[in-house]
Amino acid sequence: EGNQHLGLLMEVVALKDIAEGEEVTIDYGPEWAAAWAEHVAKWEASVKEGTIGTVWPTRALDYNNQFISKPFPLADETFPENLMMKCFLMVKKPTDEPPINEAGEKIRHWTKAPKTFLSENLFDCTLTDREEVTPLDGDADDAATSWNYTVKWSGKTEVTWVKHVPHKAIVFVDKPGTSDQHIGQAFRHYIAIPDEIFPQGPWRNINNDEEEDVVESDDDDDDGDGCGRLEAGGPPPCWRALSW
Repeated sequence: EGNQHLGLLMEVVALKDIAEGEEVTIDYGPEWAAAWAEHVAKWEASVKEGTIGTVWPTRALDYNNQFISKPFPLADETFPENLMMKCFLMVKKPTDEPPINEAGEKIRHWTKAPKTFLSENLFDCTLTDREEVTPLDGDADDAATSWNYTVKWSGKTEVTWVKHVPHKAIVFVDKPGTSDQHIGQAFRHYIAIPDEIFPQGPWRNINNDEEEDVVESDDDDDDGDGCGRLEAGGPPPCWRALSW
């Protein structure tokens, strides 16, 4: 929560009525369009030269779609090496079995809470077992059939076995540095904002001649540390060496 902040905000106001189902498009401007056309031309040339492959790696978003209606792979099954399996995990002690197994490892049951599906509860996991369930005995939403899993959750110092993890609590993610945005030839260009969309008026680009520049002075350096007097409205003069 401490890292949350608001960046630049804009309100976009329609100048005409928008009909239901009408497509709203955005014009990125001629400079962006020209840069995109150049990028496409270079990309297609690289494909012809063979410097860029024609088979695109499987991404997590595409791979997850394959498991909407079929079970996720267990530990002894394979999946693309550029992907990682993650589980949304919030757990509680079981009431129908001991909370510690014979190996001294914790046994926990998956539980659903308001914060279960937040990113802070997304962890690396390994699926070791699964069972088919129906909406009557599992949390399968509207699906006719789903699966619950037993998950090995490895921490820094201990292993926890989590049972009854529902299908929807499991997801593949791209390994760090492997998603499309990390491709060296990816298209990157700023989206310009046309000046004419902003309200016109005398308030634009006003230079207030009455504002005084910050004045830094070393005239009153009484202790010989090189730091002078703080003028009204200015930062401490010694900051110059640290951050200016």
